[in-house]
Amino acid sequence: MSKSVARIGRRIVELEWNLGFLNGSINLLEYTGTEYTEKFYQRGPAPDFDGSCWFDEKYTHGMHFPNQSNITIFDCILPYYIDGDLNITQSHAILKYLGRKHDLVGKTDAENIRVDMTEHEAADMRLEWMNLVYRSKEDFDKFVDEYKTKILLPRLKNLSKYLDTHPWFAGDHITTYALKWHR
Repeated sequence: MSKSVARIGRRIVELEWNLGFLNGSINLLEYTGTEYTEKFYQRGPAPDFDGSCWFDEKYTHGMHFPNQSNITIFDCILPYYIDGDLNITQSHAILKYLGRKHDLVGKTDAENIRVDMTEHEAADMRLEWMNLVYRSKEDFDKFVDEYKTKILLPRLKNLSKYLDTHPWFAGDHITTYALKWHR
């Protein structure tokens, strides 16, 4: 289940629909010991899936880019993050900010390149998975075995081989994207 976070005092907030999507920033907050409480936004029932619980307030938080889509399946992830005077939207921007704030970034160019490569490997894997699951049931059933054998297993084998020589994606220390993969 996706989480939203809020912290009173030095206010930190992240909002997401009550759905099971990747949530690397929650992992980062937990890993770094940042206090937070959960807040959920529940869409209404089918066929309308009313999102007014979010849409009625999304422009009241001073965000430059609150989730813009009101109708697509991809508007399920609605993160924003407030840390003092900083208002951040977009999942990757939040992760990168948290990584810099907590020194969970590469220390050298070589480490940052490895982090970038694994970040985009994760994005490719996510897109391939979405390409499979957003098909009809018949197409899913037809292609799922091919996906496992020709896409998923070779990619996981390659990641495993890489991690045989590196304890973390960056090298010798954990970074934001290792925590994102953790989910």
